Amino acid sequence: MKQGIFILTVFALVFTACRKEYHEPEQKGNPVITPVNIPQSGHFGDSLPFTAGVSDSEIALSQLKLQLLFGETEVSEFIVRTKEAGNYSGKIFVPFLKNIPNGTATLRVTLQNITTKTTVSDLPLPLTRPQFPYITLVMEDGDTARLLPTGNDNEYGITGTFPLKIKGYFKAPKAGTDGNEITFGVEGGQVEQNSTGFIDFSSLVADYTVVFNTYSYHYGPAVRINDVPMVQIVSGPYANTGGVYEEQYYADVVLSQDESVVFDDFEDLDNWWIDPDFFSRESKTTLIFKAQAGKYRILANFVHHYIYAELMQDNDLAVTSSDGGGTVWVIGEGIGKPSVTANETSWTTEKGLCMAPIGDKKYRITGTVGETLKPTINFKFFYQKGWGGELYGSENTDGKGIISTASTLVEVALDGNIKNAAGQTFKNDSTYVFIVDLSDGLTSAKLTVEQN
Repeated sequence: MKQGIFILTVFALVFTACRKEYHEPEQKGNPVITPVNIPQSGHFGDSLPFTAGVSDSEIALSQLKLQLLFGETEVSEFIVRTKEAGNYSGKIFVPFLKNIPNGTATLRVTLQNITTKTTVSDLPLPLTRPQFPYITLVMEDGDTARLLPTGNDNEYGITGTFPLKIKGYFKAPKAGTDGNEITFGVEGGQVEQNSTGFIDFSSLVADYTVVFNTYSYHYGPAVRINDVPMVQIVSGPYANTGGVYEEQYYADVVLSQDESVVFDDFEDLDNWWIDPDFFSRESKTTLIFKAQAGKYRILANFVHHYIYAELMQDNDLAVTSSDGGGTVWVIGEGIGKPSVTANETSWTTEKGLCMAPIGDKKYRITGTVGETLKPTINFKFFYQKGWGGELYGSENTDGKGIISTASTLVEVALDGNIKNAAGQTFKNDSTYVFIVDLSDGLTSAKLTVEQN
């Protein structure tokens, strides 16, 4: 033990002797900025030119940096290397961001020499949102339409006869000497500047007004749910859900139980089939949300003309968690929304039905015979919208979920398929409520079935 202590002590002494102390370089010199042409004001979307004289009578220079600050947040930066004294020029871009009011930004000018000594000058820069004479809608087929000011702040519009569904992005012309052409398109489901991603416009009448607001980025016509625009589905787990992608639209929204769900720019909801596990009707434009609070994907299927919902976890469809939380998915025969005849789920996993979370790790799905349910069923409960984890009907040793039922209406097969009990069929026009209870864990799941 003493020998070990001796070795460690020697090692520490050698390490200390070899270690070199690090010292910050001493800052020297006197960097000086002489404004030559510094912008005094500008528009959002401008590229503002500047020229500044720089010098240091003692030490070589390193760099000149311009930063544009909105409050304390840097939104743009330009750096130029300064090998020697003289005048240096460049341009700093002013982002065209939504919901930023006219105001005074800060233009921070920093000169640094090779010893890292700096001189900093903060200059006020008043900025305003440009008022364009027009903006252009560039449509997917190459056609264009010119939107003119409507008289509302920062809003532009055109009324005409258009297809019921069009795609396009907006393009604003240069504003003033230092302006840039700016495009507005969809990126990640949101309208962003300098994007040409197509925005989806949809209307239920041929004559309508296309509008865009360059302050809020609000556009129309577009179906909105609680002011969140519905977006066309172009990829993902919906490939075989009954028609081509352009007939499916969605919006991801956070909802509370019993919250009003308002549909804007949408036809009379009385003409749509509404999933009763998630919604009840309040008016021709408003539904009441019935499931547990959370983030949900609300979908409008224009093929089968119905509104339904799926639980989300962050930006993905929810799955059954190991503690029984999340949701449960139904895939199989004898069930389908809004019509089991026209859109049976069967074993097409893209048509998997999300059970509505109702609290306490319980999940509900409702079917009416002759509408969404057949007299005989053969479906299964899955952890996800697709093949993978599922609930089985017999004990095993590999940790799989086990579901059982005391119902006299259905039985659970060994493979987990839910079928009519022997000698039983569901009665025509009757409604049946299936509830999966995972409160005791995945290996003790329970199924109840009630006839209403």
